Amino acid sequence: MRVVKRVKSPKNSLKDLVSAFDELVFRNVKEQYPHNWGDACIQSLFQSISLLLRRKRIRFPGGVIRTYGALYSLADEPEKKLSDIAVLCKINFHDGKSVEGATFLNVQLKDPDKNTFQGFRKDELRRMESIASHAQLLLCDYDCITGMAFTSIPESIVGYMPTPWEQWVPFTYAATAPVGLCNALGDKNTSLYKVSVPLSYQFCFRYLFGLDLEYRSIPLEVARGHRTDKGQAKYLMLLSVAHGGSALQLDFDFDSERYTALKA
Repeated sequence: MRVVKRVKSPKNSLKDLVSAFDELVFRNVKEQYPHNWGDACIQSLFQSISLLLRRKRIRFPGGVIRTYGALYSLADEPEKKLSDIAVLCKINFHDGKSVEGATFLNVQLKDPDKNTFQGFRKDELRRMESIASHAQLLLCDYDCITGMAFTSIPESIVGYMPTPWEQWVPFTYAATAPVGLCNALGDKNTSLYKVSVPLSYQFCFRYLFGLDLEYRSIPLEVARGHRTDKGQAKYLMLLSVAHGGSALQLDFDFDSERYTALKA
């Protein structure tokens, strides 16, 4: 009998971070329905993400990542809303290179007892895409989200596969899908899950490595709050990432008069 052993992960590994991320998604999305199915759910989710990444040291194959996260909110309702969340990232790589990027997420909560998302308008998503080509829809569900774009396989298959890995189904309660692709499909229902990945995957395997971020001046100025004619994000998350022995950058440039820190 062939046996493929499970690869052990050290403490504070990337795998541990993903597990903790999925746990907070469960607490702040699944368990919020139906009583806090609204803005309170969105704020608590990103507060928990910011706290998880506040002072984190993560080991992954080939190196170490350190992170810092903080969440801010507009003091007043946005005059012209662009997205629910803007994430402003500063990333120092192990080779001395550094970048600053941003991304935007429009959060959609599934309608009660339906398979639809009636909270977003397609014209708003098209405007969002025109400003930030890598913007994402964050789809939140009180039921399990399955049928996503396949991102992983089981970590181990023992013996003669008593449970074939083809039958292994990953699930989550919060998944991201590219706004441009959602616009092209034209759907406003759970069929969008087929082009989504778990929020934990998007953060831990994409954003922490500088992927799927905007690096042009206009989206960066919008995320910082310095340019409002294109719209504003209701919440701003600051995320600093240091790879290897590089230092965390905490000197973020953003409009601190418009955005105020949210305390845990």
